[in-house]
Amino acid sequence: MKAKILQVKMTSKKGLACLLAVLMLLTALPLGLVTSAMAATKDCMVVEVQGKKVYFFGAEALEVTDSKVAYTAESAEVPTIYVDGAVDPADDVRISDGIIDFGTWLADQSAWVGVLCDPDGTVTGTEPSVQPDAQAPRVTVSGNPTAWGKAPATLTVQADDGNGYGAVAYRMDNGQWQKAPEFRVKANGTYTFYAKDAVGNVSTGETVEVQYVDANAPEIGVVLDPPNAGEQWSNDKVKVTVTGKDSESGLAKKAFKMDEGQWQETGTFVIQDNKEHNFYVRDAVGNEAKQQAKADKYDNIAPVIQKVQVKLGNLVLKQGTYISDKITYTYHIDATDNEGGSGIKFFSCNGGKTWQTSGDFKLKGGESYDFRVKDQAENESAVLPYVPNYDTTVPTINDVQQSTDKPTNQAVTVTVTANDVQSGLNKFGAYKLDNGDWQKENSFDIQDDKIHTVSVRDNANPENVAEKKIQVKNFNSTPPTVTNVTLSNVGADGKENWTNEPITATVEAKGNTNNAQVEFPVVAYKMDDGDWQYIEKSKTANQFTIEDKKEHKFYCLDNAGNASSASSCAAKLYDKKAPELEPKKTPEFYPVEFSQSNNGPFAKFLNKLSFGRFFNKELKITVYATDGVDEYSNASGFSDKKVQSLIFKDPSKDTSDQVVTTIPAKVAKSGEVGNAVSTKFTAEITSEELKNFKGSLYVQLQDQLGNQTEEIQVTTANSNLGELKNTEEFGDCNFVLENNAPRILAAGQNAELKAENAVSASPSTTTFKNDYTVSFHVSDQTESGEISGVAGVQVNVNGTDVYSEQYNNEKKPQTGTIDLHAVAKADKEENAYQVNGEKIKNWNGGELTYTVEAWDNAGNASKVSFTLNFDQTAPTVQFAIPSGNACEKVTVSDYGFFFNKDTDVVISALDPCNTDKQEATASGVQSITYKLVPSDQKFDEVEAITVPVAKDDPSFTVAVQACFKGQIYAYATDNAGNFPGTREVGKWSGCKYFADSNEANDQGYVHPDGTIVENAQQHQDSSIVIARKNQPAGTQNNKKAYKAGGQNAPQQDKKLSYDATKSVPLYDTNAKFTVTVKDAQSGIRTVKYTR
Repeated sequence: MKAKILQVKMTSKKGLACLLAVLMLLTALPLGLVTSAMAATKDCMVVEVQGKKVYFFGAEALEVTDSKVAYTAESAEVPTIYVDGAVDPADDVRISDGIIDFGTWLADQSAWVGVLCDPDGTVTGTEPSVQPDAQAPRVTVSGNPTAWGKAPATLTVQADDGNGYGAVAYRMDNGQWQKAPEFRVKANGTYTFYAKDAVGNVSTGETVEVQYVDANAPEIGVVLDPPNAGEQWSNDKVKVTVTGKDSESGLAKKAFKMDEGQWQETGTFVIQDNKEHNFYVRDAVGNEAKQQAKADKYDNIAPVIQKVQVKLGNLVLKQGTYISDKITYTYHIDATDNEGGSGIKFFSCNGGKTWQTSGDFKLKGGESYDFRVKDQAENESAVLPYVPNYDTTVPTINDVQQSTDKPTNQAVTVTVTANDVQSGLNKFGAYKLDNGDWQKENSFDIQDDKIHTVSVRDNANPENVAEKKIQVKNFNSTPPTVTNVTLSNVGADGKENWTNEPITATVEAKGNTNNAQVEFPVVAYKMDDGDWQYIEKSKTANQFTIEDKKEHKFYCLDNAGNASSASSCAAKLYDKKAPELEPKKTPEFYPVEFSQSNNGPFAKFLNKLSFGRFFNKELKITVYATDGVDEYSNASGFSDKKVQSLIFKDPSKDTSDQVVTTIPAKVAKSGEVGNAVSTKFTAEITSEELKNFKGSLYVQLQDQLGNQTEEIQVTTANSNLGELKNTEEFGDCNFVLENNAPRILAAGQNAELKAENAVSASPSTTTFKNDYTVSFHVSDQTESGEISGVAGVQVNVNGTDVYSEQYNNEKKPQTGTIDLHAVAKADKEENAYQVNGEKIKNWNGGELTYTVEAWDNAGNASKVSFTLNFDQTAPTVQFAIPSGNACEKVTVSDYGFFFNKDTDVVISALDPCNTDKQEATASGVQSITYKLVPSDQKFDEVEAITVPVAKDDPSFTVAVQACFKGQIYAYATDNAGNFPGTREVGKWSGCKYFADSNEANDQGYVHPDGTIVENAQQHQDSSIVIARKNQPAGTQNNKKAYKAGGQNAPQQDKKLSYDATKSVPLYDTNAKFTVTVKDAQSGIRTVKYTR
């Protein structure tokens, strides 16, 4: 009720003005005129409820039952109750679903009661003078047919309500009330009609009898003539008789029809097919009856021969195939009777002179036939004549050509030329070799020298076949044979002699003859995997030079290209290897031993020099030698005809003045195949021979073939002189010996090469972001200057040799700088993963272990190993808000986080191994660079801050102060110097790989979604402003009664939804407002309102 009262109060000023005008007009009219106007226009209807009048305004129909009034109105809104012309809450009255239940409420009302059903209508201020309508309407019925007609018939009810409110509903018999007065009657019978006016008065029933409505179809009958038309097949037409009967309106003049034909007066029809047909009968008003019938066994359409198949056994010959006049074939007739449907019954091969029930005929090829069929209804097909093609002549083989006539062991292509003038060569495959499959191609690959049969067939069936014998006489697959291999170091006695000279191996071989008795001679020879040596190019094609003891394989080749199996031969007594000092067997053993010849103590030295000592007794030197074997040489051993040498080199003397002592072998030791030969040689040297000597001793050895060693310097490593220098026998007598290993030094430094000084470009790191160079040199210098010189240097990286250099016994004090360039990635894949231009097979993710070895001419060696790594990937940055900082993520694109107090932001970095790019090492985060960029400044206007971070915790905290509004940007740098840098085309300037490439700006910085910190003072700058768009009609300042309807019947408000003691605006129209929400700092996220 409150909403309804508000609606009355909030009507527009224009509506109030109109209402006042109407009221003024009504007060000027006589009371009787007003009452009659209401009664005439139905603006006000009155009904008695429990003996009390209730006036309804804006209702269309009313019906009273006890205390309830069912109402009908255009408006769906809840009606308003008035008492004495004023709105009354009527709390005890229940209104729902178009029914007002007054209950006992009416008994308590002394004033008149009104109900407003139209919200746009009005209620009079005084009680209307309208009286209740107790008179029921009177009815009449029209439309009852007087002649036969098709159902349904439409009957219309007319109602006369006199001065009442008029009829609003109609009913036939005990049916439902309806608004329309028309009723459809489908059958003859007696019907009673009623009318009801707007206040529920029901008329007396009007009864009518309907006699001329025909709703029934006529009866129908269908008879076929002859009666057995559906029992056996026939091609005669069938007569159909249709009968009909109708007991109501009767049959129409043209009452019969078949299918979609025309209506006709008679029921006689003819069927000339076996289809289903519809027959109809209709009555005078158009009701139709239908019945179906068909002649099931009627067929007047001749069958059709589709084709005649010719079979040979189970093989179906294609149309036009050539056949033989000497063979009987099966002729099969393929026919259909789809149109007529009776089916094929008889078959004929002579045009219908004779018939048979089978469609297969056993007939001789080469003759013509007239095929015909007949169906079950005796319909005959047209004649299909058949004239066969026949061929009994074999094809002609004109020529057989080979792809080559030269000797060969490869397949020879044989091409056959043939033709057939009748049926032609078989299109499915006219050629065959031996018992192979027929093929379309006229060529065959033959890879033997056997006799073969070539066959050619035609298209006849059965085919006619021509044959021809062929043989590829120039083919040979049998290899020649190596009969003997003779070595030049074999004597007349057939025995091999020791030699260190090149050996000539002479090969003897023979060819063979094939099945066609064609000879295939040997034309070339070869040894092992070498090239063939052809006889036509060299008279010594069968001779080869051997310079090792290995087993060699010899082959011969015939003119067809067949290679023989291998014939093996080895020069077992070949020795090109020089002897050498016996290797150390035990710590006490030395291959060169010094001792006094008479086993007594040395005499006092006659003089002393800084480089040597002079003595007056004999010195005995024993040399242990071995003539070893290797993969190329066996050991020929030693001979008493070959001498060994001791060479005493004094640097202060010319070469011609050097002392050379020869040691003749007293016992010859000849070699054994596969075994080394060891012996010893002893020399006794007097003091006169070494008079005034100061210098170094060398040994030179040779075997019985004269294979001689280089000069071998005697050192403390290969002699006992180092142990004897300070003994009582030798005193301080010594030779000048070198036993210092070469030193491997960093380039430009006198420090030993290590990982920390290995790379000259960056001496303080072992992990690199770019390609780098390892630089070093090798020195054999000592403080005394006594050197044998650097003999060689070798460098290995992860198992791959990348550098090797031999100096050929030069007395080289030190090498130049050796640079090894390491390349991780390159523009071309073949140039990647290299050191010094060598591909590293085991790249190991860029973790490279360098092993540098160096040795001098005295046999002293040094080795250094160190490991360097590649790291070419920049670290990534993360942002986090520690717990305890209240924040809420905002989806607005300008901000990422919203904070309501000062907040700490933790910036951390990660530097994991980039295994996708084959990196095994990450150098770790070195620092993080960041910017706090306010929203009113440009990025480049803010200076970056770089913060070093700890190795185990690469992070730090940034305090974002209140009043800051903007973004946090950051990037990280690792210990190898990788950082994003600036974005370039397809890469970054500060690193090779960057995981955050898509998220970073062009300077490599990344940031969270955004940052806003707002304090309480800034929040006070927020505001919500509500402004009126129209002014109220007045205000209410206290709770009080008011009058309505001009009567002294004050109604106290029982409930108020507002504080009436305040200045409450009151509107007489819809109230409108404008709401403005503002926030200058963090911005508006959502707006909520209530009413």
